[in-house]
Amino acid sequence: MVARPIRGPRSSVSDVPYRTDTLEQAWPGRSLPDVPRAYVLCTEDQIIPPARQREMAARLGVEPIEIASEHAVFTFRPRELAAVLAG
Repeated sequence: MVARPIRGPRSSVSDVPYRTDTLEQAWPGRSLPDVPRAYVLCTEDQIIPPARQREMAARLGVEPIEIASEHAVFTFRPRELAAVLAG
């Protein structure tokens, strides 16, 4: 089966359609690796809605860390992201 782009939401950055079906795929391994993990939720994200991001964080078993940023937090809020990652 050949994957086709899904018509629907578009990226606010490039106006290119993006695929949402990949967000539904299960982790391919038997379990998540036993490593520290976190989820940075971008509250102003127009690509992945914050409600969906909360679901993704829950799947990882973590409370999301929220930053008021668009999707590319590393571009829009690099210092805040660095502080979160540094712990």
